Amino acid sequence: MTRCVTAAAVLGAALPIILVAGVADAVASPAPRPTETITYSGSAGPGCVKNGVTPSELGDGSLRLRYPAMTVKAPASTGVNCTVRFTVDTPAGWTFAVPRATYTGAAKLTGGARATLSTKFVFSGQPGQVASAGFESLHGGYVVPTVFRDDQLTFMPCGAKPFLSMTAHIGIDAAVPGVPAGVSVESVLLTPSDFVWRQCAASASGSAQR
Repeated sequence: MTRCVTAAAVLGAALPIILVAGVADAVASPAPRPTETITYSGSAGPGCVKNGVTPSELGDGSLRLRYPAMTVKAPASTGVNCTVRFTVDTPAGWTFAVPRATYTGAAKLTGGARATLSTKFVFSGQPGQVASAGFESLHGGYVVPTVFRDDQLTFMPCGAKPFLSMTAHIGIDAAVPGVPAGVSVESVLLTPSDFVWRQCAASASGSAQR
């Protein structure tokens, strides 16, 4: 059984996959429809084989990243991470932020063990922010979003063509030492229609669009 959990708080060469997505018109009046092109360019980290993450574009324009071996088991380990890198191209005068990443996987949490999923988005040269979600008492599948608050959003620097890095982290806090527990990430879903857009031009209002 798969359990849906609401978030509590809410490299090397590789074959590219390109996402092109837009943002809906504003309700009050027609607005420009910015689009971004995101190209997967590799993955690395202790939680994944180098360039082992497999991207695929879904029918609705979402990007699913599959992680073949991202698993943490207590008490042998308490956490692992994997960083995926993208190149980004956006229209002049616009910037955007990614507000959420949705995890799918499986867990066996006993003895009060708690799993935490964390996402960090970083545009090169920026500090980035982290969004986390946790759950416990689960033996089976899960679907968990990590959601960034508005004040946590990391926007692409205006006028730049930076890399975008997404680091996925899974951790286990074993309440009872020595009791086995484990959690794995099978995939992470990014939905461009959720992206938050903002105009860069000084004359623009600067209001965000989703």
